[in-house]
Order: sequence, then structure tokens, then C-alpha cells
Amino acid sequence: MSDLLKTPLAEVRWCKLIGDPHPAYDATKPPEWSVDVVLDAKISAHQEFIQSLEDHYLQEHGKKSKKSQHYLPIKPDPENPDLMIFGMKTKCFTRKDGTTSEAPTIIDSNRNPWNGKLIGNGSKMIVAFSWYAWSGAAGCGLTAQPHMAMVVDLVEYEPSPKASIEDFDPIPGGYIEAAEIDVQAESIPF
Repeated sequence: MSDLLKTPLAEVRWCKLIGDPHPAYDATKPPEWSVDVVLDAKISAHQEFIQSLEDHYLQEHGKKSKKSQHYLPIKPDPENPDLMIFGMKTKCFTRKDGTTSEAPTIIDSNRNPWNGKLIGNGSKMIVAFSWYAWSGAAGCGLTAQPHMAMVVDLVEYEPSPKASIEDFDPIPGGYIEAAEIDVQAESIPF
């Protein structure tokens, strides 16, 4: 794995690298593990990394290749013009023997195995990845595939609280589900 590339230490969003793969955005495609790395143009290590992405494209496809509209997995952040989002994903695939590919390896800042906690937006990580070069009628490009990640600063993901029945007061005279009405009608003596 020495040929893996690494991102600089950066904030991440939508980290779905733990456990089972998640459904792909396009439901016809296989499930995947993914993460968005937030790169800040004001940080020199991030600037250098962003500039190196073009070099990786040229190494894989050459100067004369036709670039796809989405030839690199990086795009501007819609809310902050100083930020770029570097998206990585790796698909879960089934091998010939019936086994499936494994999730990327996650470690803490001391290289210990990850404890399974979910990684929330704002966590800071370094992600090791490889390139998958592709080409088609629309042009050529690269997909970054995460293999391993080091969590340096954890913001633990906490799901939004769910509403419960106790959050609502009964409203007399309101709609009552038909099954409930039948039960009440049977309990009325004539």
C-alpha cells in the first residue's frame, strides 16, 4: 500500500467509511463507502494538494486526453468560495468466491484500530486513497478511492432526535384510525 496517496489533514463531511456500505446516490449502482474532504485555499498544504490533483490526471491520461466535465472529484463548496470539496468513494463489490470487499480501515491518531464511533461533520482526518482512472465518450477522469483514514479530531455523529408519541397531546374530536374506532365500538355495551 505504499503507492497510496494521502490528503493533508482536513475537515471532513458526510463520512460514510464505517461498517456496511451505504446506498449509492444512484440506486442502480452498488453500495459504497464515501467521504468528502474539505480543502481550504487559505492553507498552503491544501493549495499544494489541490494543485497536485491536476498532475495526477496528466500522469494517468496524458496532456492530449479529452477531459470529462467531472474529470477530477473536486468541486467548489456552494457556501464558501475559499473551500473545495474533494469527494472520495469506493464501491462494495462481490468477488468470484462470493465474499464482498471490506470497508476502508479507520485508525485513531495513535494508529489504534477504530472503536466504531460514527464520524460527524467537522471531524479532521487524513485519508489515504488510490486513483481509479476511467474514460468514456464524454472524456477521461479520475475517481479517488479511500483505503484508510486516520481520525485526528473527532466530532462524533449524533443522529437527530426522533419524535415520540409523548410529544403529542390527544385532540378530542380529531381523526381516529379505523381500527381504533372498531375496537371502541365493540367495547360499547347496548
